[in-house]
Amino acid sequence: MANKTNELVTAIQLLGKQTSDADEELSEAAGCLATWVQKQVPEGVTLPRGYRVIRVSSSVGTETFLAHGDWINDEHGNYCNGPRELLNAPGGYLHSDFNAPTPECSLDACEALASDVADGWLNELRDWLQARCDKATADAETMREAVR
Repeated sequence: MANKTNELVTAIQLLGKQTSDADEELSEAAGCLATWVQKQVPEGVTLPRGYRVIRVSSSVGTETFLAHGDWINDEHGNYCNGPRELLNAPGGYLHSDFNAPTPECSLDACEALASDVADGWLNELRDWLQARCDKATADAETMREAVR
């Protein structure tokens, strides 16, 4: 009986270590992807599936992050309704400013991003960017035509 218990304890310890390592890899991969996406898209507009590049300010400066949340645009402005996740935040406080928390991304949010990517989110993002580019080009042409 004790032998079985020891085997079980050993297996749980090994799986705990493997899970911890896998979670760290997932978090790192989500942060890398989020940083890459953040550099490809405009700041302050809602991307497909509720992602958005936002600017966080501290007393020293600002940084941008890819965030996920339920974004609201109304007469009071543009804000997140409920919790938001900063997918590539370093954790802690931005520039050591206690008024600018930048918590590390939760594993749930990392898993949600991975699920979105597996479910075609990058294709949706590409299509969204193409449509945005086409519309901006057409709108610019319309305004140039108006002053000719």
